[in-house]
Amino acid sequence: MDESEHALGWTGTAVGMLAVALAFFPGAPDLPPLAAAAPRMLEIHVETAEGRALAGVSVRFLEGERTTTDSAGNASLPFRAGMIEADAPAFALARRTVGADDARVDFRLQPARRLEGSVVNVERAPIANASIELWSV
Repeated sequence: MDESEHALGWTGTAVGMLAVALAFFPGAPDLPPLAAAAPRMLEIHVETAEGRALAGVSVRFLEGERTTTDSAGNASLPFRAGMIEADAPAFALARRTVGADDARVDFRLQPARRLEGSVVNVERAPIANASIELWSV
């Protein structure tokens, strides 16, 4: 160990001892609280199928947090693993799974398509007030 390492070690020890002494000394000033670490953020980018940034897209985790993309198609949310979705008028809803190692999620939204048809039973008679959900993978 050279002299600079020895001096640095001694200085660090002295500062630590001073902090402990001040903590228990009556009338000592309060020490400022330690700064909290910034939360890990998930970066999000949303664009059209042609690569054009999309502003105003609603992006949310299915479990809660929600945000909206800016004019460059970017947004961020506090990180969590789980399912996230991007939803914009005239575009198909898109979902992605965020894993523990992900730092960024990119969405390329496809134009919404209209589907028309009738819901019938096995005798081909119409079923009133039927509900339909479409999912794509």
